[in-house]
Amino acid sequence: MNNNQIVAKDLQDEKILYPEFNKLKERNRELKTLLSIGGWNFGTSRFTTMLSTFANREKFIASVISLLRTHDFDGLDLFFLYPGLRGSPMHDRWTFLFLIEELLFAFRKEALLTMRPRLLLSAAVSGVPHIVQTSYDVRFLGRFVPLSGERRSTGLITSMSRMPTRGKSGLAMTMPSASVTRHGL
Repeated sequence: MNNNQIVAKDLQDEKILYPEFNKLKERNRELKTLLSIGGWNFGTSRFTTMLSTFANREKFIASVISLLRTHDFDGLDLFFLYPGLRGSPMHDRWTFLFLIEELLFAFRKEALLTMRPRLLLSAAVSGVPHIVQTSYDVRFLGRFVPLSGERRSTGLITSMSRMPTRGKSGLAMTMPSASVTRHGL
């Protein structure tokens, strides 16, 4: 993220990594790919700055939609594990929810205007009880977005799992966060 916009750190990501990753859809037409932003090495300061105002979030959201559509991703995974911790102010817990709500609204609006499938949204969150209590309002978060691979039918958390309503080949995959943080998203 640079200046509240999602960007690839390396131009080779856009030229090689993204196309190769999304080329997997040729082998499985039901595959959905999500681009993940965040992770441990990403830290909290860029999220905090972006979350701090509606204008910053709006700029981020516009850049997300553009990047996802340009590179044929089906959605976004927010990997912000520590709102309110690791140097992130406590109000990030709430502004993170604002971002999620605003992303979902923008994704729905963009889908209606373009007649394309709505972009997907997921969030990777901590599973450590004291971090969950400090960083998230799970009741509200769960209303907006499935939590990183959570299957509603079983609650299983996985980066790649069968979607029970989609048949044998309906897989959802999130780009590994290690790759994303290595590439500076």
